[in-house]
Amino acid sequence: ASLAAALARDDVAAVYAGRYATHDALDGVAPPTPLYRYDKAASAFKLDRRSAGVDAPRWVALDVESEEKCLERNGWNFLTPEEPATWGAPPTLDAAEYAVAPGDASAIRDAVLDHGVALVKDMVSKDVLDACAAVVTARWDACKAALGAKTPPLLFNGIDRFEYAEVVHRSDGRYDMKVPEEVRSALAGAPWLAAVEALLGPDYAPLYDSAIVSVPSAKTQEMHCDNGHLFPHSEEHVRTPHCVTVICPLIDVTEDNGPTEFWPGSHYEAVAKEMFEERARTGAHIPSKSSLQLAGAVGDCILFDTRTVHRGMANAAKEKRPILYIAYARPWYTEGTKNFPDESLFGGADAAAA
Repeated sequence: ASLAAALARDDVAAVYAGRYATHDALDGVAPPTPLYRYDKAASAFKLDRRSAGVDAPRWVALDVESEEKCLERNGWNFLTPEEPATWGAPPTLDAAEYAVAPGDASAIRDAVLDHGVALVKDMVSKDVLDACAAVVTARWDACKAALGAKTPPLLFNGIDRFEYAEVVHRSDGRYDMKVPEEVRSALAGAPWLAAVEALLGPDYAPLYDSAIVSVPSAKTQEMHCDNGHLFPHSEEHVRTPHCVTVICPLIDVTEDNGPTEFWPGSHYEAVAKEMFEERARTGAHIPSKSSLQLAGAVGDCILFDTRTVHRGMANAAKEKRPILYIAYARPWYTEGTKNFPDESLFGGADAAAA
């Protein structure tokens, strides 16, 4: 059934896992699946059935937080005509057409210059990345323990908001965590550096490095650019970037756990301007321009011009999705170097060491 037809039915109140279901259909879901039902009259969620390992509130009143947050924290995607879902989106582009061989720095450079983004398969040693993943996991666990010791306790639940020198909750369920020195050391001679030099010149400088961790139920970001244009509103496109970011998955990224969505060509200001104007004019979260959803395996890398419009997709999986997010810039460009506050989660020493 169409979205409009489904919403017009009295017995359809919510969408679970992207599928419409009446109350009767929900009653037929086989155990041990946890089942939530949205009660229109009470404006709240009821957990009708609890499965092992699931500890969720039986009721969540919608006036406690925003309606959207309450729905999301209970694993639902609530749809209204004012909040379009992915239905109606244009076909996505073929990632294979944007893939470049790992040893060809010139080809990677040309792909980023032409499209604003390049996918490089099998670029990094899996052993190196496994070691980085272990360090990131240990750091995550340490942050989780320190947050839990706060009064009141803070959680990596996609809801609690906090900003510390070591980790910041950037958007719903998406955390930006500084990487420890062990990760920087492991990547000191990273195989993407030749391509970074080809794009930014031999005097390029590291701008920032972190791990972006998307937890289960993290929602899709709004489309955005990490950095703006040097000469906005100019008729001339500056072909060479002033900042380049490398995304390096620490687990296999799939359609379920949240690929990164790019709009090739949007590093041109005129293209990005048209996309953002369309969103402002129509209120749609999905532009009419086809996107490229890049989901890479461990060892793959994405390099992109930070002017390129992109967004992190929702994590519908059961595990968190960590990626390394490493930016380089021309030596005179310093915007974005102060992404974290001074207050340390652990005290004074760890912030400096991070």
